[in-house]
Amino acid sequence: MAKRKLDFEESIERLEKIVDILESGDEGLEKTMLLYQEGNEIVDKCEKELETAKLKLTIISEDKGATL
Repeated sequence: MAKRKLDFEESIERLEKIVDILESGDEGLEKTMLLYQEGNEIVDKCEKELETAKLKLTIISEDKGATL
């Protein structure tokens, strides 16, 4: 079964869970590495979404004659 794509808020929640798990130190090396990789992928995805949102807001603001 394919993973469902998380929206921004769900991604942040998942990232928080990953951080909690990693900080606990209860997982083995292999699981820790997989979680770290997943966390990095989520961060990259969220950064792209935020940049896209910022660009959209800039365009909207420019259309209205405002600045961010």
